[in-house]
Amino acid sequence: MQHPNRTFAPYRDPAVSAFHSDRQNGWKQFRLGGGLNVVVENPNVPAEPQWRVETGGTYSSSPSVAGDALLFANNDSHVYAIGAGTGKVRWRTLAANEVMTQPIYEGKTAFVGAGNSGSTFWGAPFYKLIGAGPSELLSLDLRDGNILWRVQLPGTGMPTPAFVGPVLIHGNGAGIVFGVNRADGSYRWEPIFILT
Repeated sequence: MQHPNRTFAPYRDPAVSAFHSDRQNGWKQFRLGGGLNVVVENPNVPAEPQWRVETGGTYSSSPSVAGDALLFANNDSHVYAIGAGTGKVRWRTLAANEVMTQPIYEGKTAFVGAGNSGSTFWGAPFYKLIGAGPSELLSLDLRDGNILWRVQLPGTGMPTPAFVGPVLIHGNGAGIVFGVNRADGSYRWEPIFILT
């Protein structure tokens, strides 16, 4: 809990350099305000906007910077890699449904979950299934956007997956948490059902 007389400002941590829309306050944008997130300076990313890319869709997640590429998931069912310094679209990959997770990456591979936020109730006592239509977890080659593997999901691919060593952990819209090998998408451990 925050002390009532202190402002929580992780962007003022001397070990982290961050840039701001002005030098008085942190950016007040999606997921970046009130200490919710830190924008770290990166020499590959301009500190001020220098280009604009029209994707034709809306977005529900924050972008990621992988080297000199900006990875961007879009609700138009695409994942984009954009040159961070140039704004040039390097590749665009189509998923089975909306891509509403933040892309995460390691080495030359990125990972995202696809699936929308539609919901239905199924079974007793009213289990809620989030995600209408196809949903999947994808592994993408950062160089060209080719799909390396895909795992079909019973519920939406939200939220963003996480790494634990060589395992990619994911909880999907059906209330199932599972781990897959990042290298090939094979199950590392069996799904755990979490019903609320």
